Amino acid sequence: MIRVALYDPASSDLRTGNEDLIDAWFASSDCLIWIDVEGELTREQELLARFDIHPLAIQDALRRRHPPKIEAFSNFLFILLRGLDATTTSIDFGVIQLAMFIGERFVITRHEKPSTSANHVWEHLSSEQFAAGSSRVALSIASRLQRRYVEILLDLEPRLDELEEEMFERPNDRQLAE
Repeated sequence: MIRVALYDPASSDLRTGNEDLIDAWFASSDCLIWIDVEGELTREQELLARFDIHPLAIQDALRRRHPPKIEAFSNFLFILLRGLDATTTSIDFGVIQLAMFIGERFVITRHEKPSTSANHVWEHLSSEQFAAGSSRVALSIASRLQRRYVEILLDLEPRLDELEEEMFERPNDRQLAE
């Protein structure tokens, strides 16, 4: 699935749609675009190559597992993050890989499974975010991604305090296992 958001700074117009908006971006000299790719696409490498994305960055983004990384290229920044999967609500979590290619006028995100972080930003997308630049959109996604980790850790904190007290008062194997 590909979804596309195109922002025209001259009119402050934000349009969402499909791949047809990519051609409109190439025809413009000042529009900003966010392309969100979910799942595997047969033309994925071709799409990324149109934006002059380095083949090694494409290769890393398409791998099922890769350590998180940040790599600067001459015309874009490549960030590979590990986010929580859509079903995660507790410390017993699953992860997805989220790749971001950030250029002066574009953001391309790629994830194999649904990304609640990308979906959240997409649902709350505004002209103001785009007006601040493509890096602002990418930062919003990364912030949402890390916020999900923090929320789970903060929910876990009270139980950790309880376990600590219990271990000092009456230590046992069950506590250690937990």
